[in-house]
Amino acid sequence: AILCLSDETSVFLGVANISSTVAEALEDAPSAKLVATGSRSLEKAQKFVERFGGKAYGSYDEVLDDPNVDAVYIPLPTGLLKEWVYKAIDKQKHVLVDKPLPEAPVLRKMIKACKDKGLVFMDGTHFVHGDRIKKVVEVIESGEIGNVSKVNVAFSWDVGRDANIRFDPQLEPYGGLGDLGWYCVKVSQCLLGFENKDVFAATQVEKLSSKGTVLACRGTVYFENKKSFSFDCGLVDAGYRQWVEAVGDKGTIFIPDFVLPEAGSTILVDKSELTPVAKFIKGISAKTDENGETRWIIPNKREVVEVRNRMDLIQCSLMFEDFVEAMDDEDLRSKWASEALATETILIPSTEQSLDNSNSREVCSFHRELLNTGSFNARLTACIVNIVHLKTQFRRAPAADLHPKGTATRALSSFMYLSRY
Repeated sequence: AILCLSDETSVFLGVANISSTVAEALEDAPSAKLVATGSRSLEKAQKFVERFGGKAYGSYDEVLDDPNVDAVYIPLPTGLLKEWVYKAIDKQKHVLVDKPLPEAPVLRKMIKACKDKGLVFMDGTHFVHGDRIKKVVEVIESGEIGNVSKVNVAFSWDVGRDANIRFDPQLEPYGGLGDLGWYCVKVSQCLLGFENKDVFAATQVEKLSSKGTVLACRGTVYFENKKSFSFDCGLVDAGYRQWVEAVGDKGTIFIPDFVLPEAGSTILVDKSELTPVAKFIKGISAKTDENGETRWIIPNKREVVEVRNRMDLIQCSLMFEDFVEAMDDEDLRSKWASEALATETILIPSTEQSLDNSNSREVCSFHRELLNTGSFNARLTACIVNIVHLKTQFRRAPAADLHPKGTATRALSSFMYLSRY
């Protein structure tokens, strides 16, 4: 199914729940407009445009043939994605693609096809376009919490059982790893950098669906520069978790809701400061400084700071603004495409050897991939998840927010500073 923007942009999308969420955000984006929606069911497309406007089409091809469509938003399952991305490129349409994405070798070719025609390729991750994550990066780069060398992240909730498309290997081959794991890797790269090289990685698949897709997974990735991130993601876990923590040598930053900011969401910045040299007393928080002296750690002081998105837009609306801006900016096109490729290269297979349930006896293997495609140079490591037996193997390898209409907090989030007296 397809959603289209016009004037500055046009998009195509499925008339599923994600389509409605994105269409609502699109209504607030100044630079883009919904001009057409395509579905394999004309009736569904007509119902969609009755609510959101634009023209209804009973096929995807009709959308791509519409001269008023400048770009397409594609939220199709990974198993159906490739065909329609290339058809959109052939029709000279900019491409905004929802996650999960295809394996790195396939994705790299898609990105090159867009680059050769001067088109935008952007993944549909909302949180990277909000100003809160940018503020966190600013705090890290300022050195306020010292050298950040470690990120811990979790994203999970119970989405139901096998009726969900994420449980179908024909539609979503990597299940929860490809979907929720994407967010975990992406936010870690935002905080640690996208150009880190050479890793030692360890991943454990914890739960599989009846059809053999990953439902829950956790792991750790170590980079050559001694930075690392640990992640925990799952589609069947109780509760709802979406937190990330960046750990520096002078403090930490914690975001309790990095994917979908909630009312009153916060960033907790904990800065460690020490007293003058003091004798160690059992039971008192203490730390040894670089000279070997033991110092007391002073209690925290917390300050709440609000972060308001530019133009008071939610992060999904800002995604469309950034998408439109990239159409006329080659550097931005390169940035968004290379970051998508860097994330997928770590997350999903980076070699042509993909899942082989019949021959593989390993859950995880790790392979070197040398990225050498124009401006996307980077050496990263990918994890191929071969789903047969639940065991863990370690191997060295170099390397929406929700759019609650009418709520006052749609574009507002906050963070809290924790400093020592």
